[in-house]
Amino acid sequence: MSGADSSQGPGWWQASDGKWYPPEQRPGAAPTTPTPTTPASQPPASPPTPSAVPSASPVPGSDSGEGGFFSRLFDMSFTRFVTPSLIKVLFILAIIVISLVAVFMLIAGAASAGDGGIFLLILAPIYWLLGIIYARVLLELAVVFFRIEVNTRPKS
Repeated sequence: MSGADSSQGPGWWQASDGKWYPPEQRPGAAPTTPTPTTPASQPPASPPTPSAVPSASPVPGSDSGEGGFFSRLFDMSFTRFVTPSLIKVLFILAIIVISLVAVFMLIAGAASAGDGGIFLLILAPIYWLLGIIYARVLLELAVVFFRIEVNTRPKS
């Protein structure tokens, strides 16, 4: 069964393709038994395979058409989010800043003589790697919070 353009009743859910699907097609739903109105000559419809079922809807506020960037930015009720669409940009900025600091550490280590310089030369690549891992984990945590909000939001 293909999806509908709008909800057809209680239990219908919206997939990432923007279409609405009946409750029995929800991923993880128990298979339905045929109703008495089904003619005996027709076998009951088999439940869709997991690959045939569209995935759940994306994080609101991402680039999926919930208004433009500025309409989400100035949404005073905070029902549409800007952060999910900025995560990639924030990660790129974090990589740039962490890389610049690591390069300055390398330059300072190479310019100074003695144990302090060697320490900075050893510390710079470690700082770079751990800094990028830390930034990635924090940004993934932010995305998880938005997905939790989506999955716990009351269905309308």
